[in-house]
Amino acid sequence: MFKLCLLLFLALVATCRSHECGEGSTRDCSTPYEEKREVHQVEEYFDLGERIVTSVPAPNALFNQLITFSEVPLGTVNPVYPPALYGGPAGGPTVTFDGFFVGQILVGNNAVGAPTSPLTLDPASPNTITANDGAPITLAGTPLFQGPISILFSSDVSSVGLTSGFLDALGSIQFRVFDRNGNLLLSLTNTQTGFQFFGAASNTGPVIAGAQVTAVGDEPAGFEIDDLRFFVGTVCEINGNIVALNFAPVTNRYITILDLNTENNTPFFCEKGVDWETAKKMCECLGTTLADITFTDMFDPVFLAGTGGFQTCDGRVISRSFWIRSYIGNDYGGVPLVLTTPSVTSQSATSLHGVLCNAP
Repeated sequence: MFKLCLLLFLALVATCRSHECGEGSTRDCSTPYEEKREVHQVEEYFDLGERIVTSVPAPNALFNQLITFSEVPLGTVNPVYPPALYGGPAGGPTVTFDGFFVGQILVGNNAVGAPTSPLTLDPASPNTITANDGAPITLAGTPLFQGPISILFSSDVSSVGLTSGFLDALGSIQFRVFDRNGNLLLSLTNTQTGFQFFGAASNTGPVIAGAQVTAVGDEPAGFEIDDLRFFVGTVCEINGNIVALNFAPVTNRYITILDLNTENNTPFFCEKGVDWETAKKMCECLGTTLADITFTDMFDPVFLAGTGGFQTCDGRVISRSFWIRSYIGNDYGGVPLVLTTPSVTSQSATSLHGVLCNAP
């Protein structure tokens, strides 16, 4: 009896597996990506090792750079955007465009297959071109408004997003995000007609090397992309929240964290105070620690210019102050320290407005 039940069980398993793919199967085995990697609902993600990339439903503070495509002339083929062209920092990535990545092929108007490592645009793929479809300049693929559009960052970013349209059918296009090795980090299919925003952000720092929009179904009038957004800096999880951080040098030994989650874009957290524990986590997110100030720093005019004086924040004029870790090697027994040049005090106030870290 036991042997009979076992044989019936094995037969049932074999029957189920035979219908996962191949003849008689309802599953589409031709897709180049694993089914579990596709995301059709906002806030869903999958974990590739320790890298977690989540979908972002709308533009927000997780994006601090913007390309509108009006920066270049109409009809520009495969535009190239160095940081100066999109208003980014000097160390920001150069952004380039083409049809698809090396390792992919075109099936109809769909870019199919897994990109090879390192992620590289294929110069033999159909071109992209800045176009005007009765709206401001956008970027389209070839054939016009039908072909795929691929984006490559010369250095990794923490987030990427864009708007695509005008879409006439549900499930007709797909937004894909890749890492530097060509691994698929996120895949989103349009869930609405008209124009839809697609976004992705990492909570483990810059891991995104490129993105792609391609037709995966019938889209009668075609599509274009506009308002490409991304983040130059680090996005990480602090106290359960996804936080976008960037920094500016004070001297070659210290950096200050920029508050890119408010409209001020300053090194001061004006909307509310940052407590010492959060300040420590911010520095750690950037791969460093709260600043260790020396006696010499207090007489360095460059250091004093970057940390002293007053700052206007949210309509208030405040004295510049920063959380630090130690002063001349003394951490006061682990008690939170605040630098308000030219003095260093030991206190645990939560109304401070700056975070000073050792340079990474």
